[in-house]
Amino acid sequence: ALSLTYLAAILADSGDLGAASESARRALDLLDDKAPTRALSLAILASIHLADGACDRALERAGEAMLLLETLGGLEEGEALVRLVSAEALVAAGDIAAAREAIGTAVRRLDARAAVITDPAARSSFLEHVRENARTRALHRALDDAR
Repeated sequence: ALSLTYLAAILADSGDLGAASESARRALDLLDDKAPTRALSLAILASIHLADGACDRALERAGEAMLLLETLGGLEEGEALVRLVSAEALVAAGDIAAAREAIGTAVRRLDARAAVITDPAARSSFLEHVRENARTRALHRALDDAR
């Protein structure tokens, strides 16, 4: 299921949203309702819906991903993406106040993870070169600047 989830992300990045959506759905079909990977798969599907202009479906899938993340108390892999896509879906839905709150939480969680990286270059790389981390910080700045 994890390989199908990553395949969905790769296909979405290449612009093949139909195949990406199918891959994400197949991954979800294989995953238990409480599997941590399910949250990542849901977030990727939500991002595919956003790219396809299906805001309502994106918001629904992102909400499911966030609920699972909160139920599990966090994720070892994919938490930053789940939080980012949730905020992006809220922006797309026009709920800027909720998006600001969501992205603020995402940045705080990201900063907490970064704080345990003792090497300054590695910490900087984590924050600036991991795509979802950089996007999280960029969205936080954009929403903050829009006040």
